[in-house]
Amino acid sequence: MTVEELNNQLASQVKTVCMYLLPNGEEKNGRWKIGSIRGEAGQSMSIQLTGNKSGRWYDHDGGRESKAMGDMVELWKQVRGRNLVDTIKEIKDFLGIKDEEKKRKKYQRPVKPKCSVVKKETAAHDWLTEERNITENTLKAYKIGVNGNKVFFPYLRNDELIMYKTRKIREKEMFVSKDSEPILFGWQSISEDAREIIITEGEIDCMSYYDQGLPAVSVPIGGGGGNKQRWIEYEFDNLERFNKIFLSMDSDSEGQKALKEISARLGKHRCYSIDLPEKDANECHMKGIQLKQYVDEATLISPVKKLYSFMDAAMRRIYPEDGDDLGMGLPWKENTIRFRPGEGTVWGGINGHGKSLLLGNLLIHGATEGYKSCIASMEMKPEITLERILKQTCGVDYPTSEMAEKSKLRFEEYFYVFDVLGTAKVDDIFSSFIIARTVYGCTQFVVDSLAKCGIAETDMDHQKLFVERLSDFTREYDCHVHLICHIRKPPDESIIPDKMDIKGSGALSDLLDNVCIIWRNKPKEDAYRKLEYAATERDVAGAEKNLQRVSGQSDVIIRCQKQRNGDWEGVIPLTFHPQSLQYLKMGYTHPVKYVNDLN
Repeated sequence: MTVEELNNQLASQVKTVCMYLLPNGEEKNGRWKIGSIRGEAGQSMSIQLTGNKSGRWYDHDGGRESKAMGDMVELWKQVRGRNLVDTIKEIKDFLGIKDEEKKRKKYQRPVKPKCSVVKKETAAHDWLTEERNITENTLKAYKIGVNGNKVFFPYLRNDELIMYKTRKIREKEMFVSKDSEPILFGWQSISEDAREIIITEGEIDCMSYYDQGLPAVSVPIGGGGGNKQRWIEYEFDNLERFNKIFLSMDSDSEGQKALKEISARLGKHRCYSIDLPEKDANECHMKGIQLKQYVDEATLISPVKKLYSFMDAAMRRIYPEDGDDLGMGLPWKENTIRFRPGEGTVWGGINGHGKSLLLGNLLIHGATEGYKSCIASMEMKPEITLERILKQTCGVDYPTSEMAEKSKLRFEEYFYVFDVLGTAKVDDIFSSFIIARTVYGCTQFVVDSLAKCGIAETDMDHQKLFVERLSDFTREYDCHVHLICHIRKPPDESIIPDKMDIKGSGALSDLLDNVCIIWRNKPKEDAYRKLEYAATERDVAGAEKNLQRVSGQSDVIIRCQKQRNGDWEGVIPLTFHPQSLQYLKMGYTHPVKYVNDLN
């Protein structure tokens, strides 16, 4: 919970807070009157109790160094005499807010490598101070070390070494401490009372800001998206107290990817982009350019931009570069359908035709490409979802405990669930999705199904509003939503439905970007079943003749009837492997063993 959100909660019960913090005061003309922030009786200090300025205060008592005005969080901080970090903890206790205990991977604490302080008349000193223009005071503040031709960058939390990086002088050859928790570099430079912070793309950029009187931190693995910004999961709570987060990323494509990912996860409402005249902060620093001017001019991640500022992104759509996120692909047929960030897909199908099962298979493939998923399956218990995932990842109908552990080792960080069974409140779904996106880095979201979102099949207006909200969510948070919908019951299950058969509002297929129909070949299954239970020679002959007609057909098809930002629409035939619950390319008989490569 951010400082702004805490402040709003305090302001909503401002009189109660005033009575708790400043009991010697009194209510008068819509204000709480008190002598001063020290708490003695009097009239010099006023706290607004009503209206849109509720919670704002002003202390007219002069001759003191304390701040004379502020919001409710600042009031609490000054009355209690605490730093901001401790103030936030106290306020949460007062409001009864308990932070969710997050289960995270346990990392090792690295052993500090042999190094010494940066001494004058050494190659490291010359490179850092003369070539990079970093002062000795800054090197001391960030505790930079050196060992021969390698510079040591310690990543500290409360003076404890959490991770470190080393870099060869004049060569961009980096080494990162093994199996270390990813955190921000430079926390020791940030005041515990700060409500604003600058985050840069590299350690040298970070120290360039500090040299100019602007304390800053740096991301650990540079630009780019996805796992490169995994540090957010471990620093999210530590960044809650900042009302403004200034992002100083490089102007290249990797820097812009980082800007997009970080702002989406930390909240665009408080992220400001610093637009520097050079590639990065250190280049500006070396040329004597004052960085404060550009921090002051930083802008919110605005939706209004020059069209041709997207030239690089447009050209990369035509000529993709390695590492570009073109969207999650299919495990069966490449370059047909892509589940792109900022888009949504409707999955329709007859009840019992395998929509949820096929999507699980798709998300496992996505995990192998680095995509994390959050599944809101209100129709299925989490343990049943996991049972299916275990069978699909292990490729067998009865995974052993050892196989299950291998599956967990490989895929645990890639799958999250919204643990609600039955009808869910729409607001709860979205608030949980936001947590999954911002804290855990999920980019693929499943709503299974629309029928369990508390919206009646005949309530077209609310269905449209829900889909609009889904669409807005994908664009604001740069992710993809898969919405499972039911189909109007056909005369019989041999008929392949199309998008016009999807129950509910036409907005489902109009507003979302892709529409896919899943159809299970029940006539083929019936033909095999009739042969199995044929009682007479005549029955056998008839069943064999019927089977010959359908045996060459696929078990399942995906019918793509809409792909707004792709050229392909058509049918993908699949073979179903019942033991592993996997969907395979047509004609394939052996399931994929996703955990075979683990020891």
